[in-house]
Amino acid sequence: MQRSHPQTEAEVNTPAPPREKQSNLGIFLVPALLALLVMLPRILDAHFGLLDDGYNLSKAIENVGGDWNLVPQAESGRFRPFYWLFYYLQFAAFGLRPAGFFLVNTLVLIATTLGLVLLVRRAGGSPLHAFLSGLIFPLSVPVIENYYTTFSKGEPLQVFFIIASLLVLVSQPGSGNPRFPWIKVSLASALILLAAFNKETTLVLIPVSLAWRVLDWLFNRADRKIFKATLTTQYFLATVLAGGLFFLFRALFAQTQISGGNYTAFYDFNLPFLIPAVIRWTGWLIHGFAYLAPLVLLIFARALPRSWASLRIYAYILIWMAAWVVMFLPWRFAQQYYLLPFSAGSAVLAGALVSEAVSIYRQKTTWAAASIGCLAIAGVLFSVTLLTNLTNARMQLAVDRANWEMVLAVRDKLPSGSKL
Repeated sequence: MQRSHPQTEAEVNTPAPPREKQSNLGIFLVPALLALLVMLPRILDAHFGLLDDGYNLSKAIENVGGDWNLVPQAESGRFRPFYWLFYYLQFAAFGLRPAGFFLVNTLVLIATTLGLVLLVRRAGGSPLHAFLSGLIFPLSVPVIENYYTTFSKGEPLQVFFIIASLLVLVSQPGSGNPRFPWIKVSLASALILLAAFNKETTLVLIPVSLAWRVLDWLFNRADRKIFKATLTTQYFLATVLAGGLFFLFRALFAQTQISGGNYTAFYDFNLPFLIPAVIRWTGWLIHGFAYLAPLVLLIFARALPRSWASLRIYAYILIWMAAWVVMFLPWRFAQQYYLLPFSAGSAVLAGALVSEAVSIYRQKTTWAAASIGCLAIAGVLFSVTLLTNLTNARMQLAVDRANWEMVLAVRDKLPSGSKL
């Protein structure tokens, strides 16, 4: 995503007025406090979960203090070394105290939210756009299931590292160092590799970045060099480098072929499977993101009679969101928590749509009434997702609390010296 109005050196060096500094602080502080508020019930009622936590804890107990095996699921075909390293480090620090794990989850959610706000600003988005993106992301439906578990999900760190890699992409050089673009590519590639070491689906960034580069080329027909040294070219190179390194490390250290694992073999590209998968994922998208529909209709209906160029920013975001859905269509399972990277894109999209809808209203044109109507409908639909979040959070807390009570009840009935 390219800047719409790059800052000049004079603008960068000019001190901001006090009121502007306070406004800039607010667009970061409020989303951070909201992310903390989302996680506060989980910190105050911290228990290990019923499903993945037992397995992960058993692996941590086996490996911490031992050989620290970073590929403990060899038979599955998965390769997530940083996922396991991060979990082992938390176990070494907190042991069997789940509150420590959830505190780390909270810090990761806050950092990811702040990174998203900063990314929108550095990419040329308005303060309102960045602020709204930061508010919407921690309230997205997939957030609860991802962050209310003790890092049994790989998505939180995956999204954190991907956003960090994009921040590196849009960073500006402090001097005219000709090596700076290559430094950016190298650092972004390292962050993408860390994301892939948490969740292998990160490799979908390769076709995403290529699509972004092609989009740049289509919108800049005066420059027919498809691999001109642009931000999108740099990110494409970073994703390809990270992908190559991922497969190299996998070939060196993984013990099972991708297609031979009892987990990675669950991809099915047959049409009788794909059609129901489309229906399932459509249901999840309506369940968590229906509020985007009226805003998309408003902006696209207003822009199409004028020029496709005005929709350029939306094209980048929609490519991102579509890729994270298409990636999972052939996968046997359809779980909403997989959509956390999609949620980051949807938060940026929603921020842009609402910002433009507000701008349309302020112009007092014939579209003003339509903008108010679409904002109202979107607000009602978004409030429904908040009720979903509340229900999901209460359910997660109740199930984990009941699971812990069951563990204590079983422990009390076991003979002395038994291992539970």
